[in-house]
Amino acid sequence: MMDDELRKKMKQSLDTSMFQNWSFTERGQDAVRKKLKLQTLVRPNDLLEILASLQYEEKTGYQLLTNLEQKGCHTFYGQEGVLYPYLHRLEMECFVKSRWVMRDGEEVKIYQTTSKGRDVLTRTVEQEAKLTFKGVLGFENG
Repeated sequence: MMDDELRKKMKQSLDTSMFQNWSFTERGQDAVRKKLKLQTLVRPNDLLEILASLQYEEKTGYQLLTNLEQKGCHTFYGQEGVLYPYLHRLEMECFVKSRWVMRDGEEVKIYQTTSKGRDVLTRTVEQEAKLTFKGVLGFENG
């Protein structure tokens, strides 16, 4: 419901803005479609990796990308800009919080997992452990 309301307001805003007379070429439309398709390739495990990477230490988007690469998460390699819409979505869902700070004379945005994000991460890890014990090892836990 909230998404529909937000979409309507955004569309109204765009319809009455200076962008109302803009149009995209077929090539431009294809580029947007390709980018959107790439964005859908992010897996739930990647989102959990984002939460885990931000769990104990706040990071900039660049630091997060570097950390994910080091952990073997190559989803964002070559399409680094795709990470930011996911961070924004996690922030809107209150799994991540951000703030602007000055670092080396530059204003940068840093991200950190919220308690809600940590709870989801903990529950997911526990569920995966239960499934592993039950399915792979043949044990039942509770």
